Amino acid sequence: MTATSGQAVHFLGDVTGINAGIACIEHPTLGGCLKAAAQLGMTAATIASFGSTGAAEAAVEVAVTAAEDTATTAAVDAAGATTAARTAAEVPALTAAPSRLALTAGGGGARFAADSGGTVSDLSSGDQFVYRTWGGASRQWGHSWTPENPLTMSNARDLLGLPKGNAGIYLTRARVLDTAGVTTRPALPIPADGVAGGGPEWLFPDPANQLDEIWTIPVIPPF
Repeated sequence: MTATSGQAVHFLGDVTGINAGIACIEHPTLGGCLKAAAQLGMTAATIASFGSTGAAEAAVEVAVTAAEDTATTAAVDAAGATTAARTAAEVPALTAAPSRLALTAGGGGARFAADSGGTVSDLSSGDQFVYRTWGGASRQWGHSWTPENPLTMSNARDLLGLPKGNAGIYLTRARVLDTAGVTTRPALPIPADGVAGGGPEWLFPDPANQLDEIWTIPVIPPF
């Protein structure tokens, strides 16, 4: 189930359960996993049958995977047209100089610069947007973001160096509010997962407080 308002797209049903499920998987406690099971729609009888934290965690992990796999196409339709219309004006261009890396946003006129050490500075007026592909073991407000819209990439999973644990089923777009401590680098390769990396990556030390969510959409098929 989804709700849309202006530019924002929020998921009211599955995401609450998925987030609770991820918390159970990452930090399993019997109470937390039972609560996650209820939020994921399991029946009272099923929940009562869990005799241990391990059993509850295993069931929750299966349910999280199923919930992510059934992300609705309706949400994509609601947000897809708007996303496509903005892409040409809002995808940042990446240019390099010997000692500086400039990241310039088209639509808002914002400009960031990163010194030779990769630290972002010099934010002028306007809007700069970043994107995060997530799902599965990768949570929405992780540290790694990109100024380039993954929907425009030929192979986002490869360019962004996404690990296998990142299900790539959601895409969040956010406005940058604060660049304190933000650094840039090419996305790192993960040979074991078959991804080369190399795409633009920004690392936010406190993304939940440095970014303002614009929308989140499911990606079908996943990245």
